[in-house]
Amino acid sequence: MPTDAETLQRLRDAGSDLSKLHRVVYQLRFANEDEAERARARLEDLAFQVTVQRADANGEFVLQAAKRMYPVQSDLEQLSTKVRSVAADDNGIYEGWRATQLP
Repeated sequence: MPTDAETLQRLRDAGSDLSKLHRVVYQLRFANEDEAERARARLEDLAFQVTVQRADANGEFVLQAAKRMYPVQSDLEQLSTKVRSVAADDNGIYEGWRATQLP
């Protein structure tokens, strides 16, 4: 899994203007809905917009936590640490983040 710095560099290389507002989406995976819903509540407390959906093939639950922010490396590193902690505390798997520049 790429580091936050590597993901930022990929955004930059793809032409994203990192001085502009972005929608950053973290993705976690859980074996059951109860764990995913506990994680949802914790991430909503951190001002994320959160969705939880059942994955098609294997019955796992995918959680996506989105936040509008400027993609600053130190901020992303702090958030990634918090999101990883939520995943670990609720028996989930942290799958990283992606971002898109907002108009």
